[in-house]
Amino acid sequence: MANNKGHKEQGATCIGEIAWRDGQPVSTVFDDVYFSKSDGLAESRHVYLNGNNLPERWARKNDKNTFTIFETGFGTGLNFLMTWQAWNTSSKKIATLNYLAVDLYPLTLNQLAQAHLRWPELAELSSILLKHYPPQPWQGFHRILLSADCGKTPDIVLTLIFADALKGLDKLGQHAENLRGNTHLAFGEYTPNIDAWYLDGFAPAKNPDMWTDRLFALIAKNSATNTTAATFTVAGNVRRGLVKFGFKCKKQSGFGKKREMLCAKFLQHSESEKNKPKTPTGKSKVPSWILKSTSPTPKRIESTILVVGAGLAGCHTAHALAERNHKVLLIDRSGIAAGASGNLQGAVYTRLSASNDVLTELNLAAQMFADQFYENQQLYKKCGQQCGVFHLANSERAHKNYQAFVQTFAEDSVAQNYAQWLDASDTLTVTGLKLNYGGLFLRRSGWLNPKRVCEQLLHHPNISTQFNCNVTKIDFDNDQWRVFKNDDLLASGHICIICNAHEAREFEQTSELPLKKIRGQVTHITHSEELAGIKSVICGEGYIAPPISANNVLQHCIGATFDLNNPSPELSLKSHQENINALAGVSSQFDTKKTVPINENPGKVGFRCATPDYFPIVGPVPQQMQIKEDFTFLSKKANAIIDSPGTYYPQLYCNLGYGSRGLAYAPLCAQILADLITGEHLPISNSLFSYLHPARFTIRDLIRNKI
Repeated sequence: MANNKGHKEQGATCIGEIAWRDGQPVSTVFDDVYFSKSDGLAESRHVYLNGNNLPERWARKNDKNTFTIFETGFGTGLNFLMTWQAWNTSSKKIATLNYLAVDLYPLTLNQLAQAHLRWPELAELSSILLKHYPPQPWQGFHRILLSADCGKTPDIVLTLIFADALKGLDKLGQHAENLRGNTHLAFGEYTPNIDAWYLDGFAPAKNPDMWTDRLFALIAKNSATNTTAATFTVAGNVRRGLVKFGFKCKKQSGFGKKREMLCAKFLQHSESEKNKPKTPTGKSKVPSWILKSTSPTPKRIESTILVVGAGLAGCHTAHALAERNHKVLLIDRSGIAAGASGNLQGAVYTRLSASNDVLTELNLAAQMFADQFYENQQLYKKCGQQCGVFHLANSERAHKNYQAFVQTFAEDSVAQNYAQWLDASDTLTVTGLKLNYGGLFLRRSGWLNPKRVCEQLLHHPNISTQFNCNVTKIDFDNDQWRVFKNDDLLASGHICIICNAHEAREFEQTSELPLKKIRGQVTHITHSEELAGIKSVICGEGYIAPPISANNVLQHCIGATFDLNNPSPELSLKSHQENINALAGVSSQFDTKKTVPINENPGKVGFRCATPDYFPIVGPVPQQMQIKEDFTFLSKKANAIIDSPGTYYPQLYCNLGYGSRGLAYAPLCAQILADLITGEHLPISNSLFSYLHPARFTIRDLIRNKI
């Protein structure tokens, strides 16, 4: 059980405040226990597993081939571990279990580990969870892919939301008020729903702020016919709240000394107007333009999903969908990672900050998920090195920012091991060089060869490829997307995803997306005595990594330049010198006069695909003319409530605009896209999704009266 209502500002969390009484964790905020003193594990099985009839329901295959649980209080993780254990031993026909949990006061890693000692039979699963548990108080959403066997397809998708229950559900939900009609709406193909609720949390008498009409209304809005709920409490306000918002409740025998518990099932809305969920108090913050009309019920995608573009975006997207058992055809004009994704080395890098803004939210989520993904898939071992990434504080602003970032997590040992501040005098041991500046060191990150990563991702039985196929046109006919090379049909599929960087502007449907090409040149230099000590990636104005062997030559990649107005694909001596000169700003050990590009393959030119606001573009492709018409009133009143969703091309999506952060952004963006297509809950908040959404530029131009 965990508290889910606090007194912090929006978006903030604080570390769980607990005391230990006879080895049992107790909340000092609410003076309540996290689990039963007699047998917490047995109680969890009785209340939540049996109360929702889960093993029997898992044995029935459903259309989406997934099952989703939401817990209102992650606490010690006992309910999650118990559910994972039951999932592993059940005769299930469903492929994936999605488990979402919210908590305002998440426990630290050490607190979790101490609590888990009470349940030796969960030790193996506990160790896996603890390995990937995010540092505290790391705000926002955290997607964790878990498997009892490292490297295999994850059978559990855990999404932790560190916020109170109301804000967590608000940030998760795909619902907007004041929309006309009864249209089925979603961010992607289908509206995701919860199949079973674990209504956990401290007792209503201890924490009355959680158990409100607003909570029950949000639970109802995220439920479908036959969604179930179970809770240890039979308090009258809980039962009345569930009934008021559409659930049919019944009391059952409780566990141990507790005489009763409560089970509930959501009614079909049409069965009872009396029980139909009413609009909850307070307006949803979901803007209507990021919603699209959808099918009322999910259906299995039987035909092939087309992905255009075989760079990092396309390969990660294909892999994420293939892992969910979809057949994917990847098409590219050249081959694997032939464009900007084709560098020898790339750092898994985002710009981290202590600021409480949406770009920081994205960068934190992307960095954490990317490092976890590459480690779990053993891609750091196969395609690079998990040697850590050092962020050089080479300005006063960067110095203050990185120190503030580390200070935010000063109370948590996990955070200290993940992100550490180092003074310049302490950098030699970690990086292998005495650097000119101190900075932020991320221990679990590293460098990768992007092409090798793409090759590994595409090595999947559900993925097929067509290379040397230049897609010049796409169109929609008879519920299928067709891709053409001139007038020759290359392939067709129910869904099409555009991942071909700035070339996406050549298609009519995506021609208005504000994508721009930015030239970047990396320089390859021979491994030398002065570079012999490098043990980690060092990022400042550019980057340098430990050596890689290419063409039987041990070499380093340095760079990359950022040329806004240079369209040349040819290597430039000026750009080489710019990269070499940047090394002097990293360490005085570099002798830039002796450092020269190698004779053969001295470097590579690539063109980043960037956006004006530096956020990627991920989501459904808008029909621009209709969006402009439907939302034109925003030109007169920026905060006008428009009572219609956005208009989007059916079954057409895009994943574009990573800039220079492809290795870090691609894993998370692929998860987002796969969730949109399969009708699952996103790994990010709905507010952050609006900053990634392809229609955001048109909406902003309307608000700024540029259209």
